[in-house]
Amino acid sequence: MHTIAGFRGTPDDVSEAVEVGIRRAPVIHETDHRFATLIEENVLNHRGSANRT
Repeated sequence: MHTIAGFRGTPDDVSEAVEVGIRRAPVIHETDHRFATLIEENVLNHRGSANRT
């Protein structure tokens, strides 16, 4: 991730992001939460590949 941040010129905040993720992780495992995901229809029809030319 550090290399990608350097290449793209974005902040190199990987360590901070990991810390936040660890602090938030317990909420995922508690049973009294519900999560909804909203995606656009064109995402459902996309058949992309990382190796496309």
